[in-house]
Amino acid sequence: MSLDAVHSDASRMTNAPAVAMPLVESLLDQLPRAPYAIKDMSLRYVSINAAMLDLCGAKTRLEVIGRTARDFFHEAVRQRHEALERQVMRTREPMKDRLDHCARLRGAPLWLLLSRWPVIDESNTVVGVATIARLLDAPN
Repeated sequence: MSLDAVHSDASRMTNAPAVAMPLVESLLDQLPRAPYAIKDMSLRYVSINAAMLDLCGAKTRLEVIGRTARDFFHEAVRQRHEALERQVMRTREPMKDRLDHCARLRGAPLWLLLSRWPVIDESNTVVGVATIARLLDAPN
């Protein structure tokens, strides 16, 4: 799948113009300590920024898009994050500033301050979840 096709799918899901997804990703790429992702209802990544690429241990967006947290994070982390994402989609309530210790398959563990929002389309249907985090320095 090409990156253009990925952006088209993400645009349909978020009801954003097709040109908006690359722009949003480019803008959020400027925040190197703020991983961002949008996932569909199956919790597959549909849009990410450079900080999320780094968090996943990937080099290109195409290595991540269409895959799930199972491919990048330890099982306990994946289960915890996916349970919270499902809760946000089910309740339609954002979850803000939740502290989390994240163990990656590739790379050292780290601390994140995570916020999540449901992605709701024009027919008022939840179609996914959006997440942004702040990388925190390890506690002393």
